[in-house]
Formats: sequence, structure tokens, C-alpha cells
Amino acid sequence: MPPTSVFRQFLEAIQQIFEEIWFNILSLIETPQARLRRLRWLYKTDPKLDMTYRRAKEVVRGHLDSQYYDYYHRFLAAERLAHQQLKKLHHGARGEELFERMQELSEKIVSLIEEIQQLDKSIAICPPESDDARQISEIRDTLRARVEAALNAQTQIPLKMLNLTTTADTRSFDRLNESIDRLTNRLDDIATSYDDVRRYTDFDEAEADSKKEN
Repeated sequence: MPPTSVFRQFLEAIQQIFEEIWFNILSLIETPQARLRRLRWLYKTDPKLDMTYRRAKEVVRGHLDSQYYDYYHRFLAAERLAHQQLKKLHHGARGEELFERMQELSEKIVSLIEEIQQLDKSIAICPPESDDARQISEIRDTLRARVEAALNAQTQIPLKMLNLTTTADTRSFDRLNESIDRLTNRLDDIATSYDDVRRYTDFDEAEADSKKEN
């Protein structure tokens, strides 16, 4: 093998190591919103990327349980498709506004996923088969159902945007915007309701250990 090829491979290996170190540092200090921005960029630049790819998993490593990868992939893939449809729309600012509404909905979904993961942690420290564990599980299942409903609606938006490419009727934009707003507001209401029942999840490890001993 020519020396130049060996040197090039060496540089590529060093670059990959530094990229992994940088990704790991960012994953420790970033907020969920910052991680979402990075994932959006990855999905936008790679049409084949999903949450099974190493680059995507590195962004959420230590922050997102693998059982929720599919949640992220569904709304990120929907955003990617919607962005592609946006290029075909000839409605300028109205199309951009529609896409921003869709991203706001995704951010609400991310917030609920964060809450679900907190509930998972609370269940893990509760005594098995206890009333507390049952109550928290019911709350978590309710939030999961709401996230599923929101994701199902989210995946329909690119299809509706495709229909908009064939019409200049601004009322169609308004109706779609309004439907996204209603769904986003419902998720806001769900998050508010969750705050009201958060007392069920206010456990610390000492309290949980005490209950297990009893």
C-alpha cells in the first residue's frame, strides 16, 4: 500500500476519534432542544438516516432510551419529508409558517417523551406491584397514547402538504395550520395536566428503599 494511502487512513482514523469525543462531550452538556437541532440537521443532510445509525445514536446517548428511538424517527422522518415537500410549494412565507408549526409540534412531542422517561425512572424505584407503581404506570401509558396519537397526526402532514402543491387556495393552508395548532395546544394541555399529577412521581431512592424493606 502506498505511503500516502496509509497516511490518509491514519488521518481519517484520527478525525473519527476526535469526532466521537466531540459528540460525547456535546451529548453531556446539551439540552433536549439542542440535541433535537443536531438530529434535524443529520436527517436533513442524509435522506437514508434513521435512529439506528451511529451518528444519530451518539447524539442521544445517555439521554434517550432505545425503546423511544422509534418515536424520534417517526417525527424526524415526517419533518424531513415535509421539508422536501416544502421545496415544491409555491406559497413562500405561508409554506415556511406551516413547516414551523410542524416543528413546534415535534418539540411538544419531545417534551412528553422526556416526561415519559422520568416516569420510567420513578417506576424503577417503586416497590413492584405497589399502588404507587400502578398509578405511575397508568399516567405513563396515558402519555404514551397521546404521543402515539400526535405522531400519527404528524406523519399525515407531509401528505397534506403534497396536496397543497396542486392548489393555490390559501384556505387549505389555513385549515392545515389550524389543525396543527389544535394538536399542539392539546399536547400543552396534557403537559399541564401531567404537572398536576406529578406528586405521584415524587419519590426518592431512600423512600423507595424504605418501602421495599417494609
